[in-house]
Amino acid sequence: MSSLGIKNLQVFCILLILPFLINAQTPKSVNTQASGAATPPTGDFMYLVGMQIKDLKEVPLCYSTQYDVGKIKIPFDVEDTINRLDEFSLLEDPLNAPDCFVPELKLIYKNYTYVISMYCTTVQMYKNIEPYVPSANKMKPDMVFTESVYSFLYKLKRKHFKTLNIDPAVMAKVKVDYPVSVDEDSDIKELQELLSAEEMEEDENELVGEDKGEFDKIEIEEQDPDDKETK
Repeated sequence: MSSLGIKNLQVFCILLILPFLINAQTPKSVNTQASGAATPPTGDFMYLVGMQIKDLKEVPLCYSTQYDVGKIKIPFDVEDTINRLDEFSLLEDPLNAPDCFVPELKLIYKNYTYVISMYCTTVQMYKNIEPYVPSANKMKPDMVFTESVYSFLYKLKRKHFKTLNIDPAVMAKVKVDYPVSVDEDSDIKELQELLSAEEMEEDENELVGEDKGEFDKIEIEEQDPDDKETK
């Protein structure tokens, strides 16, 4: 056979097997892309902190870490209930809060922190000195206790700090006439549906504790606090 015939035969063989080579490589390419797409993006998060004080004199330091007994990192999306607890004050009447405050939980967000007294249905709010680090700078709370807020926080506490209770010595000094109770069978999804179903018509300037730019001066360093602890 001539050299020209051999070359034509080689070209024919390459064209014949080329589709099989392409098909054999395609699944690897698809799997690689799928693996990359499955990687979840980094979103917002907050910390839920359980607290227990031993004396009412310790209340002024509730923003600090001195009385923390547990810390849970909770990621959230912008529409999640835990990121919209302040909006319930637009939908429901506030609960009648007694004249007491026993800190039980902290909700630490990036720029501010809520200190929660479930027993007294009262909230204190603090400005963070740096991301996720509360300061002693107290603010006017933009969140109040309503029935839905109480129910949501109650279930959150029971899930992550089921055995955490107020110290008996402190409880003996703080009594409320009618402690709040919740229906333990109610569904948290109902709270989310309530937020999404109601149309927010109020002017933003009328919101209690509105953001007036007080957080804008904080130098925010985009670093996960968990990374600091490991260094």
